[in-house]
Amino acid sequence: MEKQILAVVSFSQYKVKVLVAQFFNTKFNVLKVEQVPCDGFDGEHILDEKAIVSSLKKAFDHIATNLGASITNVIMCVPSIGMDRYHEKVKVVPQFTSSISNKDIILALRKAMNSQVRSDKEIIFVNINSFIANDTTYRKLPSQVELSSVILDMDQFVADKELTHTLAKCIERAGVGILDVVLDSFALGKETAAIDASLKSSVIIVEIGVTKTLLSLYYHGRLISSQWLDTGYGAWVQNIINEHQLQFDIAYRLLVQNVDLKQNHYGTHPVFLWQVKEQTYTTNQAKIMECVEASIDQFIAEVNEVCQPIFAKSSGEFLLTGEGCLLEGLSDRFRKITSVNTKVYVPETIGARDPGLTQLLGALYAYKDHFMYTNHTASCVNEVEFDTMLKSVKLSDNQDGTLSKKVKGFFDSKKD
Repeated sequence: MEKQILAVVSFSQYKVKVLVAQFFNTKFNVLKVEQVPCDGFDGEHILDEKAIVSSLKKAFDHIATNLGASITNVIMCVPSIGMDRYHEKVKVVPQFTSSISNKDIILALRKAMNSQVRSDKEIIFVNINSFIANDTTYRKLPSQVELSSVILDMDQFVADKELTHTLAKCIERAGVGILDVVLDSFALGKETAAIDASLKSSVIIVEIGVTKTLLSLYYHGRLISSQWLDTGYGAWVQNIINEHQLQFDIAYRLLVQNVDLKQNHYGTHPVFLWQVKEQTYTTNQAKIMECVEASIDQFIAEVNEVCQPIFAKSSGEFLLTGEGCLLEGLSDRFRKITSVNTKVYVPETIGARDPGLTQLLGALYAYKDHFMYTNHTASCVNEVEFDTMLKSVKLSDNQDGTLSKKVKGFFDSKKD
C-alpha cells in the first residue's frame, strides 16, 4: 500500500503558494492550499529575503494548524529565470547486477545532476526522455526484459544559480527542508499534459501572471525553452483602477466577472455600486470593457509576435493557464488575433481547481516520475503528528457519530 504526503512551494509574483497533497495507492487528494501575499519577490528579482521568509512561515503555520501536522520538507518549484536546456545521450551498463536495474538509472541521474555547467547556472532538474535498447525506443525502462546496456536520452535543465540558492535558503530559514527541486515550466508541462501533446505538434503554454507572463515551448515530447514577458493581467486590472479608483482585489473581480471577449455588444446596466465621500458611483460591463479590451488585444499581439516564428515553421497551439486566464472568451480572442488554435487549462483536481496552482500540481507528478525507479517514500509532514491527528479524528467520530450515521439514525427512527 502506497501512502505518501507531499508538499510543494512555488514563488509567483508577489505571492508564495504552498500545496499539500496525499498519494494513497492510485488516489490523489489535495489536503491543503495556502496562498500568502509576499512583497519580497516580483517574479524575477528578490526584493526582500525577510519578507519571503515571513510569508513562508505564515503559510507553513497555517497548514500545520489546519492539517494537525507540521511541514518538514517541501518540493521547491524553481522559476525558469535564465533557463537553458542541455541534451545528451548516455550509455549505461550494469553496475550492481548482470542486467540494467533501477539503481543503475539512479546512478546515471546523479552523475547528470553533478555535471559541469556555467558558474552562474544551477542544474535544477534532469529528465529522461526515452530509453534506447536493442534499437528500440521506450518511454519507460522495460521491466520484463533483461538489458546488458541502455542509452538514456536526457535533458538537463538549468536556471539562475543565485536566485535558486537564495530562494532555497529562504525555505530553510523558514524551518523547512528541501526534498527536491523542479523547474516551473517543466511542472506546467506535466500537469497540462503539454509534454505528451507536443509529440505531434508544438505547444506553447502561456502562464499569465500579475506582472509577468511565462511562455514555455514544448516540442517532440520535451520542454525546449522558456521566455518571460514583462506584462500580465495586472495591467488590465490597473486600467480599471485608474478609471474607477478602486482597490486591486475589487478591480480584479470586476475584470474576471464582467469581461467577455466573445461579445460584440456589452451591457450597460450597473454591475457594481460603491460610495466615496457620500458620492455614489456605478459601473457596467461596457465601461469595464472600454478600460481593458485594447490592453488585452495588445497583450495577445505581443505574445503572438514572440511566438509567430515558431508557428511559421510548424503547426501547434497555445495553452493558456495562470491566474490571468479566466477571462470569458480569452481563448477565442487569441484565436482571432493569432490564427492559432488556443485552449484554456484549469486543473480539475478537487481542492485545486485554480489555474494559479497548475505548476504546483505538475511539480508533484514530476517528482513522482523522477523517483519511480526507487522505493523512495519520503513524506513532507511530521508523520507522528499526522497519525496522532487521524487517531483523534477517528476517536471523535466513534464518540459523536458521523454525519452519515446521524442521518441514517434519523430515517430509522422515522420508520419506527
